[in-house]
Amino acid sequence: MMYRYNYYAGELIKLLGNIAGLRILDYGAGDGRITNVFKEAGADIEAVEVKYRLVDELKKRGIKAWHVSDERVRQYDIILMNNAFFYVHPKDRENLLHKFYHLLKPGGRLLLSDIPDFHKRHRWYKNYIKTAWTRLIPIFQPRLGGWWVDLNNLQKQVKKAGFAWAVKWDSWAYYRTHLLVFK
Repeated sequence: MMYRYNYYAGELIKLLGNIAGLRILDYGAGDGRITNVFKEAGADIEAVEVKYRLVDELKKRGIKAWHVSDERVRQYDIILMNNAFFYVHPKDRENLLHKFYHLLKPGGRLLLSDIPDFHKRHRWYKNYIKTAWTRLIPIFQPRLGGWWVDLNNLQKQVKKAGFAWAVKWDSWAYYRTHLLVFK
């Protein structure tokens, strides 16, 4: 199982380039498998998580970690939010993007990876009736436990938060997208 995470983290590192020596914040780090690979690649990485149990687990693995409710004033070269942005309620996304903007150093980057793209939802449901159903309830993904993200709206929110520009491209998951945002 660890090989899968090493490969996945390696793909994220390819997207970001050389991360050795960069200060990185893994926001929504989960159990830290991706965080650990970034650490092994030479990044000065810290992790934030919403579950206290996971914060404790990250600390036991030697990763600097804290709960999302704890405020930090450090600045980062990169903020990574891997496979977690869709858990943020749509009403809270704009505030979170503003927070990320202020946590990034000038020229910093924000990688929102593996975002379930609302415009690709037909690839997940593969059924006209289910896809039509998402038009009635366009945000919540009941089978996935989060919300679909409208990338067009997200790009507007990114610019409103002060970011200079963003690049999006397909994820290796057929209904998801990556968004790399530049300060």
